[in-house]
Amino acid sequence: MFRNYLKLAIRNLLKHKAYSFINIAGLALGMACCILILLYVQDELSYDKFHRDADRIFRVAMTIDTRGVPTSFAPTMGPLAAALVNDYPEITEVVQVLPARTVQVSPAPDQHYYEERAYLADSSFFRIFSFPLLHGDPAQALAQGNAVVITRAKALKYFGQENALGKRLEVNGTSYLVTGVMKDIPSNSHFKPEVVSSLALLRGQGFMQNWHANMLHTYIKIAEGVSPKALEQKISNVADRYVGDQIRANNQIYTYFLQPITAIHLHSDLRYELEANSRKVYVQIFSVAAVLILFIACINFMNLATARSMRRAKEVGLRKVVGAYRSQLMKQFLGESLLYSLLAVLLALTVVEISLPFFNALAAKNLDLNLTANASLLTGIVFITVLVGLLSGSYPALLISAFRPAEVLKGKLSAGSPLSRFGAHSLRKVLVVLQFSISIALITGTLVISRQLNFLQEQNLGFAKEQMLVLALRGRSELAQKFETYKSEFLQHPNVLSATVSHSVPGRGVSNNLIAERENQDNRVQMNLLFVDYDFLKTYGIPLLAGRDFSKEITTDTNGKVALLNEAAMKAFGWNDPSTVVGKQFDGFTGPEAIGVVKDFHFKSLHESVGPLMMLVQPRSFQYLSLRLKTENTAETMAFAQQKWSTLLPDKPFEYFFLDEDYDKQYQAEQRLGTVFSNFSILAIFIACFGLLGLASYAAEQRTKEIGIRKVLGASVSGIVGLLSKDFVKLVLISNILAWPIAWYAMSRWLENFAYRVDLGWWIFALAGGVALLIAVLTVSTQAIKAALANPVKALRYE
Repeated sequence: MFRNYLKLAIRNLLKHKAYSFINIAGLALGMACCILILLYVQDELSYDKFHRDADRIFRVAMTIDTRGVPTSFAPTMGPLAAALVNDYPEITEVVQVLPARTVQVSPAPDQHYYEERAYLADSSFFRIFSFPLLHGDPAQALAQGNAVVITRAKALKYFGQENALGKRLEVNGTSYLVTGVMKDIPSNSHFKPEVVSSLALLRGQGFMQNWHANMLHTYIKIAEGVSPKALEQKISNVADRYVGDQIRANNQIYTYFLQPITAIHLHSDLRYELEANSRKVYVQIFSVAAVLILFIACINFMNLATARSMRRAKEVGLRKVVGAYRSQLMKQFLGESLLYSLLAVLLALTVVEISLPFFNALAAKNLDLNLTANASLLTGIVFITVLVGLLSGSYPALLISAFRPAEVLKGKLSAGSPLSRFGAHSLRKVLVVLQFSISIALITGTLVISRQLNFLQEQNLGFAKEQMLVLALRGRSELAQKFETYKSEFLQHPNVLSATVSHSVPGRGVSNNLIAERENQDNRVQMNLLFVDYDFLKTYGIPLLAGRDFSKEITTDTNGKVALLNEAAMKAFGWNDPSTVVGKQFDGFTGPEAIGVVKDFHFKSLHESVGPLMMLVQPRSFQYLSLRLKTENTAETMAFAQQKWSTLLPDKPFEYFFLDEDYDKQYQAEQRLGTVFSNFSILAIFIACFGLLGLASYAAEQRTKEIGIRKVLGASVSGIVGLLSKDFVKLVLISNILAWPIAWYAMSRWLENFAYRVDLGWWIFALAGGVALLIAVLTVSTQAIKAALANPVKALRYE
């Protein structure tokens, strides 16, 4: 029986090649999209699950509430580790990790590399994190103060095929002994350490004993059976036991909380994360998009199958007359549907394999389609194949198998099932409306995301980011102390308009500290600190609203004795007039005096509103040299800068970036979302139109005689095209009404992630609906014109 069903299905597939191609291609595109998203979601949900006992590993983060304004931080204080170990027996292991960010690694006197993923960590690092060592003892690898562990990729980079164990490395000028070589860090780790040195030598330094300097990321492993919620409640106020009076004197509240390590990647967006995390909402958006596109593909199949049901009515009637049961007919048609689904998934896997490199580039992933090593993915694909086959074929099977043989063979088509009484024609209309509602919502989302990204890139940031070349000094104090000399060297080129040094640049983050007004100690603000030189405002084009700029002619302007505030800082202290700020004295950090107020500028991304900022001159902290360039002859200027750098610092790598490109990297997640979303929207509308083309062809075929009579009676081609198109146009218009409120709600929620955002104007929804309508009309018109141009004599030959 199965062989007979299979033979009939193959025969029917080959007999109606165009119909089969449309069905299989539509299903394959929907499945390919779904498989790609399944790979993406699987990867996103797998972060940090490779660690042994991952369900018992947590990061301890904190919230600092200053006068009712809470700010949550990923790093905590140095003394916290000892307090957790000593006070809470539920905690079996603690490790603290200090990000060194970019360091200079020198395996030989003439070899120098910048490494961006460098960290310092306690010796318990490998007892918590499952980063296997290829060489070395994990228990002792970070026990000594001069120990460093590197990944296999770095070992090959520094030492080639030689065994790196026991070799010497200089890290920022300090000699370290390689005590371990790790396997390369998995891509699904929320941080990816490539150079890890021992934290032991720093434990005696003052900041490591300071309960107010949150610089270290603290991870714990808890004992089996311990409730994380109960433990979190216990440790929430641990700092109060040690420095509670000091915290209250600062009008602050410290609250510690636990984050499961497996939840950090998708659920954490704290200040000073080790690396940029993703967002759960993007996983949800992609998942919903995949399901909707697959649903559109299934609708295509159902629509085309029910539309062609009349062609198979006599076949069903004859089978029933010779004794076929309805259940047998349903099995036959469901079998055909499953065959289509199987062929579609095979084609979909080919499409996925071809498109995966492109998708990886869009999503910044390294996914691969390895079904033999990924049982869950294989199970998911089998599930999708069966689900699509059953879902797509269920209604057509019920409808066709319900035909009454006597009436069918007399040419009076009827169906006796309750489902068929609903009307296949009405159901097709509903399904077309659903298809285009989804497509219009996706198009609207694409337009909103694109407009928001353009807004982010074109928004006035309050400073000039174009033509700004930034050279990385990377903490070299000898260069920072000679900043005026080096600036003058680069200013020798006529294309270098201005130069400045600073400890950070817009988009790269800033330090923070609690600052109080000296005359009113209750007036305290958690302040962002930016260390700059005398030419920062000039080079970056930041307006001064009151007071004066820093001056190298005034000796008190150095070493943090005076400060510039921005408007947000002024307002945070409760002042409204910039001129009244000049001369104010502050406590905290270096206890500076305000000499001026600058206009607000966006030193962070537009995800956040401009926060309070204090700028001070502190040469020892300088990390970046910024050069404002003329627009012409950029390549020549770059060559000069590189040559000048090699002359001044021949043993230091030349590392640079252009600020506009670097600043826009903060929106990479949104850019990827926009690109992927736009591709999905195109795919959705393409699949929908694929089905619409089949339905239009069927509609024209069913009305062949009517069209012939109308042409004989004098109907024009345009009139017939309008006649055949109007029903589909009505359906697309109804789709707009359904799609707009859904799209408005979804995009309003997404825009809430930005402090500065575009308005959802009515024209965006009208444009999305208009695009969908135009595409639908063009699709239907191709078949309508073909039918209108047909010779009416052929249609009426036998009448």
